[in-house]
Amino acid sequence: MIKKIDDFTKLKIKLITFLIFLVFIIVSILSYSIYLSYREQRITEIKNRLKEQIPEITGLLDIYGLQIKSLFLTNIPEGTFICVHSREKKLCVYNKDGMVTFYKKNQPEGYILISTQYKDYKIDLGVEENTIENELKKLKLSIILSDIMVIILSGFLGYLVFGRLLKPIKESEDKLKQILQIVSHDIRTPISVINTNLYLIKKKGECKSKNLDNIEKNVEYIKTLIKNLNYISAKKQTVKEEVDINTLVKELLEKFETSIKLKNITIDLTENSNLKVFANKDDMKVVLSNLIDNAIKYNYQNGEIHIEINENCFIIKNTGNPIKDKKKIFDIYYREDESGTTEGMGIGLAIVKKLCQAYNLRLNVETTNEFNTFSICK
Repeated sequence: MIKKIDDFTKLKIKLITFLIFLVFIIVSILSYSIYLSYREQRITEIKNRLKEQIPEITGLLDIYGLQIKSLFLTNIPEGTFICVHSREKKLCVYNKDGMVTFYKKNQPEGYILISTQYKDYKIDLGVEENTIENELKKLKLSIILSDIMVIILSGFLGYLVFGRLLKPIKESEDKLKQILQIVSHDIRTPISVINTNLYLIKKKGECKSKNLDNIEKNVEYIKTLIKNLNYISAKKQTVKEEVDINTLVKELLEKFETSIKLKNITIDLTENSNLKVFANKDDMKVVLSNLIDNAIKYNYQNGEIHIEINENCFIIKNTGNPIKDKKKIFDIYYREDESGTTEGMGIGLAIVKKLCQAYNLRLNVETTNEFNTFSICK
C-alpha cells in the first residue's frame, strides 16, 4: 500500500526542487562563462604564438623575397598554414602531420586566423581549431561532472536544512491537531447529555418552545464547530462515491429548519436537473452545510435564500450585507463581521475552498447590491 505524502513532505520536496533548479541555473551560467573564458584564453594564446612567427617570416621575405624557400625555411608548427600575398603572386604552405606542403586556398574553414601587412606583402597565418577541441571536450566533461556533483550536494544539503527548519513547525501542527482532537472528543460528551435532556424536556413540555429552539440551535452550532475543527486537523482517507446533490441539499435544509424559522427566511429551491458529483459524501455534506449555514447567519431578518441546482452547478444566493473582500473570505479565521455579533470562527468557507480544490470543483463568489452568490461547478 502506497503511503500518502503529508503536506510538510510535499512542501519540503517543493523547496528542494526549487533549490536544485536555482542551483542548476546559477551553475549553468557560471560553467558556460568558465568555458567561454577558457576558450577565448586559449585562442588568444594561439594567436600570440602565431604572431611570434611573423618576424621570422618577414626576415626570410627580406632575404629571398616571395619564393618557396622563404616559407619552407620557416619553422611552421604542425596544423598551421601560412599564406603570403604580393601584387604579382601568392604562395601558401601547410604543415600537416609534420609534412610542409603547398596550400591552394587562402582562408580555409575551421581555422584560427591572424593577418598582417608587411611592406608589399599581406601575411595570413592560421591554426586548425581542432588543436584545442580535445582540451575543450575534457573541460566540458569536467564541468558537467562538477555541476552534477554540486547539484546533488545542494539537494542533499537542502534536504537536511529544510528538514530541520520545518521540523518545529510540523511538531507544532501535530500538537495543535492533538489538542483539537482532544477538545473535539471532550465536547462530544456534554453535547450528548444536552441532546438527551433536550429530548426529555420537549417530551415533558417543561420549557417554552422558544427556549428549546435556542438550546437546539446552539447545540447544532457546537456540532458544526466540532466538525469543522476535525476537518482542519484530520488527514483521512476518503471513500468516493456518486453523491446526489439534490437529495443532500433537501436533507440539509430540513436540518437548518429551526435556524431558518428563527430569522423568518424565505427559501426558494429550483431544481433544473439532477446534479451528481463523484466525491466523499461526508465531505460534500460539509461543503453544502457550510454554505447554507453561511447564507443563514449573514442574512437579514425576513431575508431570502435562493438555491438553484443545474446539471453542472450548485448555486446559492442570499440577501445580506455585500461581501467586502471576496478573496479574504476564504482565508481561515477571517470574519467580515468585526463586531463579533455573528456566530462562527471564520473557518467554514476555508474548509469549503479546501474541499472544492481536493475534488477539482470550481468555487466562485459574486456580490450584487441585493445578493451574495456562491457557486460550485464541476
